[in-house]
Amino acid sequence: MNYTRGWIMAFHMYARDHQGQMPASFDQAAALLPEETKAETKVGINQFELVYQGSLEGLANPSRVIVIRETQARQTGNGGWSRAYAFADGHSEIHRSSDGNFEKWESELLQKPAGAIKSGYFKAAP
Repeated sequence: MNYTRGWIMAFHMYARDHQGQMPASFDQAAALLPEETKAETKVGINQFELVYQGSLEGLANPSRVIVIRETQARQTGNGGWSRAYAFADGHSEIHRSSDGNFEKWESELLQKPAGAIKSGYFKAAP
């Protein structure tokens, strides 16, 4: 969760300097990452995807808009599953699922920016 928190902080700093626009890729915000996020060795950006690009302005409820999500769920010690997320308001969280299906929960929190032409999720470049 600290990893996604570092990235969403960098995304917000990027947006502050770009008229409220979130970066279109992880590369655009990489220089703004906190040192502890850059130094992380147990997790890497290749394990995450960017699912929201666009303006922070006009989001009705940024605490309910996923910006970054872990691509693959991880099995927990109790047999459930978890995935890390970062949201447009700047918070990060781990969401858990007993069966590994995050689709219904995510569908309520994935949003395209106003005026987007592209359909589907926005993904980071590999």
